[in-house]
Amino acid sequence: MINQYKRVDVFRCLNQAHVKLGKRVSVYHVLKVKKCYPNGCVYSKWRCEKFQKGESCPRGYKHVGRLCFGCKYFYDEKITHQLQMVLPISEQKKFWEDLEAFEDWLNDIKGKRGQIFGTISAVKPLLEKHVLGRESHLKIRGFLLIFKESFINRIHFDDFTYAVLGQSLQHSYKFRPGDSLEFTAEIRENQGRIIYKKLRRIEFDSRGEISGIDWQTNLEIIRSSATEFSTQPEKCLYCPYGTLVDVFETNGGEQQRYRRLYCLKGVQNPNDCVEQVLERVAAEGCPEQQ
Repeated sequence: MINQYKRVDVFRCLNQAHVKLGKRVSVYHVLKVKKCYPNGCVYSKWRCEKFQKGESCPRGYKHVGRLCFGCKYFYDEKITHQLQMVLPISEQKKFWEDLEAFEDWLNDIKGKRGQIFGTISAVKPLLEKHVLGRESHLKIRGFLLIFKESFINRIHFDDFTYAVLGQSLQHSYKFRPGDSLEFTAEIRENQGRIIYKKLRRIEFDSRGEISGIDWQTNLEIIRSSATEFSTQPEKCLYCPYGTLVDVFETNGGEQQRYRRLYCLKGVQNPNDCVEQVLERVAAEGCPEQQ
């Protein structure tokens, strides 16, 4: 079984917000967040007649925002985006059947404690970013154990799942990549992801090699040096130093939630990163000089 919510090969949206992601949108975003299937969506794009003419704002603002409401130069443009299903017709029926089976299974287990077995592929700090006006700060919420696959109540789930734990539990067990373990946990769904919480009865089948990345002793350094990327390159998503951070932005009394990719190593530009090259050299060794 795979996570049907996280599939990005089913729908495509031409909304400008999805351009950085190759116009790919997840099934969860389409069906549960925007609920824009099959009719697409309509959204507002704020405009300013002054800015359109290259003139400055009489109030001194640099961008169009909520404070512009009521200004005679402000206007609201409605833009319609038609959602596209990119699956071939021959595969669409199976997708809806698989989605229904996945949701039935998920509804049966979420909110309950389950027996989990898996091998940790990565251990990363769990960070949240809170934005209020021009002020922002990162909060350390604990740690995230990432499993590329796992067994949930003996069902093979061939997709990513995540265990959320506090700093004290990480300090006690020192989880690391390569650890094969069995535990019980409360199973939850969060924005389409399957999350394990309140881990209990933890038993190791085998331990992974000690990693050179010691997040436990460098959390404050990570918080001050982590850098945010405007895009989400696939190589960064699967890098030991790349992590998706939940961002909570409060503006005008309303809160918006979204995710941003951060580099825990502090690399400014993904194109400048040589981490994968170094890993490959370490694994294969340097070629001999001719």
